[in-house]
Amino acid sequence: MTYSSYRINTMGVLTLLGLYAELRDAGDPLDLLEEVIEDAREHPSKYPPIYLDIFYGKAIEGYTKMKKHKRAEQLYHARKDYLKEGGPNWFPFNALYIILMIHSKQYKAAYEKDQKLIHHPAFIRGLSPAAQQRIYIIDAYVLILVKSGKVDGLLAADYRFNERKFLKKVANFKTDTGGFGVSVNIALFMYWLIDKNYDALIEKRESLITYTSKHLRD
Repeated sequence: MTYSSYRINTMGVLTLLGLYAELRDAGDPLDLLEEVIEDAREHPSKYPPIYLDIFYGKAIEGYTKMKKHKRAEQLYHARKDYLKEGGPNWFPFNALYIILMIHSKQYKAAYEKDQKLIHHPAFIRGLSPAAQQRIYIIDAYVLILVKSGKVDGLLAADYRFNERKFLKKVANFKTDTGGFGVSVNIALFMYWLIDKNYDALIEKRESLITYTSKHLRD
């Protein structure tokens, strides 16, 4: 299965899940996901593996946003061994784990998983450029933690941020005016602040104000 077909399956499954939720007048989407996950435990043959990957992934994402980190981590560990390492769904699933580790302040675990993904042989070979770039953005935030001295056992001075190299890696998203474009710009601002590169901040001041007023109003 390619990453593209994985995304198509994801959209299809979530559409069906949304319709099911409407039909049964479901309240909390996470309650519905928990119901489906429990049913899958009792009747595993009813659900294709990719559907379960998606259900678990959306539940992990939801619990992370709600700061229910313990439940999110439980779900990750309950599903992770069923995913084929290096497969197209293995990367986004573990990217969710990195985000969870950052939110729960387990920075060393976030760094270790990030490095495993970035340096995995299938990262370049098996993922689309867009999928790679999403993980490169997460990688930038993990290295911000390293530069900030938040990751035990790693020296901030050993890590240098190359702005040009980073922007080249995220070429599809650096000019995006929403979602990932915002993430790219925030990463740049944070690196400049950490490195005390005030000249870059001053130089970009007008463009930052314009960008903020246009795209960060909400």
